[in-house]
Amino acid sequence: MSPHDIQSHRQHRLHAAIQRLTGGNVAAFGRLVGYRDGAFVRQMLAGTRVISEKTVHAVEALPGLCNWFAADAPAAASPPPPMQVLEDVATYEVARPSAGPQIAFIPVTTGRLASGQSRLVRAQGAEAGGDGAESEVACFPYRWLQQRGLRPSDLLALRMVDGSMEPSLHAGDIVTVNTTDTHPVEGAVYAANEEGRWLVRRLLRDRGRWWLTADNPLRYPRKELVSPIVVLIGRVMHVGSEVL
Repeated sequence: MSPHDIQSHRQHRLHAAIQRLTGGNVAAFGRLVGYRDGAFVRQMLAGTRVISEKTVHAVEALPGLCNWFAADAPAAASPPPPMQVLEDVATYEVARPSAGPQIAFIPVTTGRLASGQSRLVRAQGAEAGGDGAESEVACFPYRWLQQRGLRPSDLLALRMVDGSMEPSLHAGDIVTVNTTDTHPVEGAVYAANEEGRWLVRRLLRDRGRWWLTADNPLRYPRKELVSPIVVLIGRVMHVGSEVL
């Protein structure tokens, strides 16, 4: 094939891959292949950016996409509906026909909590097939979750909004929380609800009482874990960060 034909073929296959894995969500797909968002992927689909060998290899490394750009690759099957709403939290589960779920997408939520509660009152996040800043997600291979006994419906993804946990966590980091794990363990990091406000803190045991402590304690004083003022939401089980 000519270079033009190769790019045309790759554009069609890239579009099919996006439909297959993320139900058309370009931003989510861009993050899967290592980009910050979907801007570069949109340029590739529009023909204003070359789909390089590096991009081809990154896409073909995703689950179910081995040899996806081969010249004789078959047409992609239509993807299943990409979103399920489980226990009031929007969760994306992408499946391959007859193979079960492959990747779970946990929308970064801006939902709020009722004071004294650990359940999400109102989840706001990515819409099915959406594309934009509101479509930010944390992505996990379903097998990886299964190996750790985790379900997508039990997870919340939150964005750090301050430097309270520096140098361990930074503003802008995405933390994923296992809401089924609220048993306090000294030294572990948890998300907590302080009168309706999200907190991410490390637990400390002092004189028989539990405290939520910041890794940056000079600016962020510790808070006693006393229900219903402060309630544990769950333990942080994964961190996504661009700070090395």
